[in-house]
Amino acid sequence: MQVIQMERAVVGHPGSWQLGPIDLAVERGSFWGVIGPNGAGKTTMLRSLAGLQPLISGQCHLAGGAEQRGGVSYVVQRDTLDDVFPVTALNVAMMGLVPRLGFGRPFGWRHRRIALEALQRTGMRRLANAPFRQLSGGEQQRVLIARATASHPVVMLLDEPTAAMDVDAEREVLDLIDGLAKEHGIAVLMVSHSLGAVRKHAEQVILLDRERQRVRVGTPREILNGDSDEQTFRAASGELATLPSRSEAAQVLAPEDGGRQNGGETHD
Repeated sequence: MQVIQMERAVVGHPGSWQLGPIDLAVERGSFWGVIGPNGAGKTTMLRSLAGLQPLISGQCHLAGGAEQRGGVSYVVQRDTLDDVFPVTALNVAMMGLVPRLGFGRPFGWRHRRIALEALQRTGMRRLANAPFRQLSGGEQQRVLIARATASHPVVMLLDEPTAAMDVDAEREVLDLIDGLAKEHGIAVLMVSHSLGAVRKHAEQVILLDRERQRVRVGTPREILNGDSDEQTFRAASGELATLPSRSEAAQVLAPEDGGRQNGGETHD
C-alpha cells in the first residue's frame, strides 16, 4: 500500500535555494535512506513530508493512514533538543500522543499505559522515570523512537538518528528501527551520513545534492555502487569527502614509468 507520493516536488526556501523535482512512491513497511552532503536539502525534504514546511511547487500526497493525525512521526536530530528541560523518559514518550490527543487536552492513565508500551518496545521501560537529560545518547534516541511510535504512525521520518553514537549503539538503534518497521508496517525515511548503515538497512535510497542540483532515487546498489556518476557518489557523505576517486587512487598506486617494483627498488 502506497503511503507517500511526491510528484514533481521542489523543496527549499523561496528566494534562497530550491531542489527538485523529486518523484517518490513510498510503500508501507519500506525502508528508505536519504543521503547527501551537508546542506544538501535532506532535512528540508523531511520537514516538507512532515507538513512543517510547504513545497515550493509540485505535490505530496499522503494515504493509507499517513494522512490522519499522528500518521506521520518525525524524529529530529538530538542536538536540536533542549536537554535542560526537566522531563522524564516517560514524559517524552507521552509527547508522541499529542497529535492524536489534540493540543491542550490532558493526559490520562490510558495515555500513560500506551507510552509505557512504546518504551517497552524500545527497551526503555526500566528507565521510564529517569530524567531524559541524564540518559546516554543511545538511550535518548531509543526514547525518541518510543515517542515517535506511541501514536502508531504509518510513516516515520528520522533525521540522523545515530549521529555522534559509537558503532555498537548505532547498530542497536538501527536494528531497532528496522525491526519496528517490519513488525508494524511502518514506512521509514532516514537521513544518514553512514553509507554502511544505508547499504545494510535501506531498500531504496534518495540522494540529494543541492549544490549540483542532483536528485537520484534507486536501490542502494544503483546509487552507492554506480560507476556512471562517481562525483555524486563521492559527494553522498561527508565520510567520503576526503577519499580519492578510483582514478586518483589508481594514479597514486601505479608505479611511476613502470619502475618502482619489488620492494621499491628501481631497475634501469
